[in-house]
Amino acid sequence: MGIELLFYATLLLIAESRIALKAVKYELNFVLHQSQKLAPVEFLKRPRTQIVKPFCTKKME
Repeated sequence: MGIELLFYATLLLIAESRIALKAVKYELNFVLHQSQKLAPVEFLKRPRTQIVKPFCTKKME
């Protein structure tokens, strides 16, 4: 009985961590999208030192 509960709790933790990671990725994509819209032009013209690949492909409004 105890081992089944431990296994079930492990599965729940894995599922919860996947949901949390997906939420963080969507939030980062939202911030990047908003910064592209709201940042001053001189900041947008600067070369990026690191290229960030967007996580979600659907267009955000």
